[in-house]
Amino acid sequence: MNLLLVDIGNSDVVIAVTPVIREDDTFVVHRVATRSSDGQAYVTCDDMQREITLLLTQAQTHAREISSCIMASVVPQVSDTMKSVMSEYMPHCPMHEIRPDTQTFMRVDYDAHCLGADRLVNAYAASILYGTPAIVVDVGTGATIDAVSKHGVFEGGIIFPGIFVCADVLHTHTAQLPRVVPKQPEKLVGKNTEECMQSGLYHQCLGGIVHAVEAMKQLPHYAHAYVILTGGYSTMFKHEPLFNACDPLLTLKGLTLMVKNHEGVWR
Repeated sequence: MNLLLVDIGNSDVVIAVTPVIREDDTFVVHRVATRSSDGQAYVTCDDMQREITLLLTQAQTHAREISSCIMASVVPQVSDTMKSVMSEYMPHCPMHEIRPDTQTFMRVDYDAHCLGADRLVNAYAASILYGTPAIVVDVGTGATIDAVSKHGVFEGGIIFPGIFVCADVLHTHTAQLPRVVPKQPEKLVGKNTEECMQSGLYHQCLGGIVHAVEAMKQLPHYAHAYVILTGGYSTMFKHEPLFNACDPLLTLKGLTLMVKNHEGVWR
């Protein structure tokens, strides 16, 4: 039997299948945009059902072989869409949503009612897979830097705009700057506007992360924290020496661990 994992973010919905009983986490992953290309509409039920069907085909499995679905979401509208799809497409399959305000997996020293499920799941995964204290850097639509204490408590963090948000703002709030796709620049000093923007976006985002992590390491008990990089755009920064590990699948691993380590919760 297999688990269906769903990570709904502001930019992408990541869906994955992983076996229930294997010790090593083997994921077959699909990614679909959370919104339409014009940003006006969220992904539809038909879109999600089509992507799940493609995912199951790629994983060489069937809907009847999915024993459970676990979801972490920061977009309520798409959460509702996913629940509708599951009730129609896999009515046999129980669906569980991670709710930071009611969960019992991890102690939280934070206002849980406004804590994103992905941040909680990442912190939980980091504490188990990499040990504590830990600092989790998630580079997505927004960039989050979260602290997990040596006792495994989520203690809060820092949030600032992600690199693609900054790129979009530069384009939409200026008369002539083009829309660029952020990437690691080949050189620091650009020779045209696009190169200049890519260098600026990269170093602005990286600089903010470096400064925040270094400041966090000045706090009591975080001087030797393990720094884990994750998120949809994490591979862009994975070669930077600040990070002890780059784990783009950290959220999926966390969801899997929540099922395997707390089986009784899901019954």
